[in-house]
Amino acid sequence: MKVLVVGGGGREHAICWALKKSPKVTELFCAPGNAGISAIATCVPIGATDLDAMVQWAKENAMDLVMVAPDDPLALGMVDAMEAAGIKAFGPRKNAAIIEASKAFSKELMAKYHIPTAKYKTFTDEAEALAYIDQEGAPIVVKADGLALGKGVTVAETVEEAKQAVRDMMEGGKFGASGLTVVIEECMVGPEVTVLCFADGEHIAPMPSSQDHKRAYDGNKGPNTGGMGAFTPSPNYTPEIAERCMEEIFLPTLAAMRERNASIVAKEAEETRIAALAERARIARDMHDVVAHTLSTIIVQSDGGRYAGAHDLAIAKHTMGTIRHEAERAQHDMQRLFNVFGASGSTGYADIDSL
Repeated sequence: MKVLVVGGGGREHAICWALKKSPKVTELFCAPGNAGISAIATCVPIGATDLDAMVQWAKENAMDLVMVAPDDPLALGMVDAMEAAGIKAFGPRKNAAIIEASKAFSKELMAKYHIPTAKYKTFTDEAEALAYIDQEGAPIVVKADGLALGKGVTVAETVEEAKQAVRDMMEGGKFGASGLTVVIEECMVGPEVTVLCFADGEHIAPMPSSQDHKRAYDGNKGPNTGGMGAFTPSPNYTPEIAERCMEEIFLPTLAAMRERNASIVAKEAEETRIAALAERARIARDMHDVVAHTLSTIIVQSDGGRYAGAHDLAIAKHTMGTIRHEAERAQHDMQRLFNVFGASGSTGYADIDSL
């Protein structure tokens, strides 16, 4: 099979290295790849976030599978785009990738479903964020809401350091749109362990634990980074902690995302139905206008209808009745759906009674 890996970092190099060993993979590509990856896969000069170009290339070159690894293209919906084009893709869809793409979303999800997390508050107003820092004191953690290549977190030792981090993000645009919303968390001290999981919405399979060296300098000092190295497995991830994580974090998160996405799908289906009903009502209205004009022409041309063909008039009146029935049914269905969403029942065809 022909496989395309999206991305160009160490993670994608490791994925390509593993895929290269599979006898099922006959051709291996990586976009954009890097110099090291080029030794084991054919690199394609397409940016990881260029969804349109990536989908077009995958279609034109008949890829059997596309593996999307980086956070940014996942958050943009590359898996959705590949699937829409009829290409099998591995990775979370956009509505699931948001759990990584938005810290504010993930914190709200954990709070709503009682999944353990640090005390926090989310801000879109800089003055309110600064006041909260004064209230809570330091040490404290400031996080850019969106993706920032692992550099959007400041573990502030002082109040002024935390405030400067907020100013840099919200006023200075340090991380662009990713920093316009900030999450401010309590500072929790201790070893950090990472455990990623494969999930399909129903089942979950944890990967081995790993541990990053996050700080830039020796002695666990300096600014947070995307990782100054890592090792696996972590000795801190004991069987007892693994069991707690499964029961208190992994399974509840899977259930929360499943419930959330099910409600999104249901709402999208209803919105699609509303749009279809609106279109049906519009067509009925247009048909009414055409038939009304035709009927008027028949009446005028036959001297007020005294000499109109009975057959022509009967057909016109029957058609008018059918159109009226269709329009009334469409408006009834739309009113019921709008009531569900608490919106106005107006369809833009308030004069249906005049049909």
